[in-house]
Amino acid sequence: LNLPAVLLVLGFVFAIDDVTGFEVTKALELPPPWGVVLLWGVLLPSLYVLSTGLTNIGFKDGLILKGKCPDCGAENFTYFGDLLTVPGNR
Repeated sequence: LNLPAVLLVLGFVFAIDDVTGFEVTKALELPPPWGVVLLWGVLLPSLYVLSTGLTNIGFKDGLILKGKCPDCGAENFTYFGDLLTVPGNR
C-alpha cells in the first residue's frame, strides 16, 4: 500500500532536484562519510516518514486479509477499511 505514496514522494524529490539544478544529487555525492550519512540518515528516513504519512491519510483503519476463493481455490487479497473519505466494509 505504500508504493503509490513512495512514488509520489520520490517524484517530488526528483522534481526538487531538477528545479534546484541538481543540488540534492551534489549533496549525495559528498565525500565519505557525509554523502552516506545524508542518504541513509536523512533522505531515506524522510522518504519513509512522508510516504507512510500519505498512506495513512489515504487508507484509514486498513486490514488486508488473504483467503482462498471458494469456487476456484485461488488466493485472494481483500482490503477492509476506509479509502480517503469513503467508508469501507467492516
